[in-house]
Amino acid sequence: MALHQYILCKDPTIESGLFVTNHLVNMYCKCGHITYAQHLFDQMPQRNIVSWTALISGYAQSGQVRECFSLFSSLFAHFRPNEFAFASLLAACEQHGVKCGRQVHAVALKISMDANLYVANALITMYSKCSGCNVGFDHRTDEAWTVFKSMEFRNLISWNSMIAGFQCHGLGDQAICLFTQMYRNGIGFDRATLLIVFSSLSESSSVGKKNRHLWGCFQLHCLTIKSGLDSELEVTTALMKSYANVGGSTSDCYDLFIESSNQDIVLWTAIITVFAERDPGQALLLFYQMLRENFIPDWHSLSIALKACAACVTEQNAMAVHSQVIKRGNALQTLSLGEKELFKCVSTTMDQKGVDHILGAEHVSWVRRRNLQVLETLIIVGRQNLYISHISPAALCKHEV
Repeated sequence: MALHQYILCKDPTIESGLFVTNHLVNMYCKCGHITYAQHLFDQMPQRNIVSWTALISGYAQSGQVRECFSLFSSLFAHFRPNEFAFASLLAACEQHGVKCGRQVHAVALKISMDANLYVANALITMYSKCSGCNVGFDHRTDEAWTVFKSMEFRNLISWNSMIAGFQCHGLGDQAICLFTQMYRNGIGFDRATLLIVFSSLSESSSVGKKNRHLWGCFQLHCLTIKSGLDSELEVTTALMKSYANVGGSTSDCYDLFIESSNQDIVLWTAIITVFAERDPGQALLLFYQMLRENFIPDWHSLSIALKACAACVTEQNAMAVHSQVIKRGNALQTLSLGEKELFKCVSTTMDQKGVDHILGAEHVSWVRRRNLQVLETLIIVGRQNLYISHISPAALCKHEV
């Protein structure tokens, strides 16, 4: 807004220029000020397709689906929509449902825009997200796959979108196979491709497939090194998680961690998570090392530390994690019930005053009453991503009064 004011002060007539006003509308949309963008759009003496597309994109990005569709309908009275208007509208359909997406697809077919690469990529993404994740797949009826197969020309985004669609449906093997086909066809890959494939490997690593997927993880590791993408933190973190999920050794994961030149809290949390599953003592040592190197733990890393404490409850470890939670202030109240219960499990060696201070006296008696029933309750109320469903019964027995 300050820039807009400066422009008006220098030349009050410049706002009537189409080129500058389009940029202002786009700027306000990108900054989230859709009301200002709409006001500028309404005041424009003339508009072109860029003006309309910028505002449609702004409404789509702000999640105002109804306004987005209304503006798109009005556009037809003035201009033929371009591929960017269609892509923005299809992105809005991801929040509104597949029925609206099909209507936009029909309009694209009528004016022969469905063959446009940009529109086809948006259709694949929309159908993949709107059809719901983990709902199965039928290659004869799946709409995203139908669009992908009908494309005369595909770019990297097309392949990434379809691989992500398989991964979204829980079809890790199909995602990996499509990536293999893509690579054999000589099509390059990028960071986004690797992140999707690593996620697919992790999700499809059932017991009978772990050896095959571990070998696939080795091959992908080679590809990341050859492409130079191993220097990117997100890729290293995803690769580490894949090694852990497909049965790779902790030493392989630790080597990846050590070789990373730029470590952040996400990478630290990933390596602590790997060891929390197999060597809780080492996980706690890594957590303390992270603190010594002046990384500030977030609630996810604290959750992993709590999980490690649950497997080897000692007063020293429990108090160390306790102190970190206190440093975070009262934000523990924002955690879920499941994490609160886990914190009580690892805090049994603390005195009553310390536990009351963190959890509130009304929660403390819960531990005294339930004993081994804690395990069942934690599984019910805990979310999988809070890492609380693997507390051993032996650890819970320590709550016996």
